Amino acid sequence: MIVRVLDSAYISDFIDAGFSGNEIRSVVKNYAEKFSDKVVNEKLNDWEVTFRFRYNHVKQILIYLKERSYPVEKYKEITIHIPIPVKGNVPWGVDLEQYLYKDENYLNKLMKNFHCLDVDYLAFNNRQDYMINCMCRAVEYCFTEGFTINGIKVKLK
Repeated sequence: MIVRVLDSAYISDFIDAGFSGNEIRSVVKNYAEKFSDKVVNEKLNDWEVTFRFRYNHVKQILIYLKERSYPVEKYKEITIHIPIPVKGNVPWGVDLEQYLYKDENYLNKLMKNFHCLDVDYLAFNNRQDYMINCMCRAVEYCFTEGFTINGIKVKLK
């Protein structure tokens, strides 16, 4: 199984501000590969699983595991929203004006579709360490909770 890590932001002037996107993606990709290497199923060897992280104005890490698989491309995507706090909560946060979606409850009607993980902003003194922690926790959750690729359940113990 091939692992890919992508990220984007629903926050203006955010990418690579106070962190190295390349470094974060590399660390998280290496972390995810430790799990994907444990998946033993020949039918999934040439499949790509992409973890698409979106930095967003939400309260919890939101994980969407129900994305469909694309058998022709042998591609599966998992979308994960990473909450980025405002500066009033932590010094490394962002200004409220930077959020593209200012209402942090705009996903509430869709919450039943997401798996949620709590975060502790105060446990971190910089944006990069916080983001790596959130992303790695989400990846681990995906592999331990399980997800489906083209009808095949991927779940590690």
